[in-house]
Amino acid sequence: MIIHAAGESAQGVVPGTFAVALAAKNERALLKLEQKLRYAQIHHIAFREPDAPWCDALMSIGIKPVEDRRVVRRFLRGFPLLGADHAKK
Repeated sequence: MIIHAAGESAQGVVPGTFAVALAAKNERALLKLEQKLRYAQIHHIAFREPDAPWCDALMSIGIKPVEDRRVVRRFLRGFPLLGADHAKK
């Protein structure tokens, strides 16, 4: 789902754009983020898993790249980089 979110949200970006994968504690954290992004009118794409056992659970969010990262940084503050340290927790 992370790859889908990155690919779909990056349509029409300029060369040199890069993706960053962040981790969410749970679906509730993603739902809150989705709500905040929608309210702030920040272009994003939410991916939900249609199949059982998840049945429409929010799995990832892709945010369209922005020139000024400060625009989205305040919404992403509590989401650490996805990596080995996160997998251990």
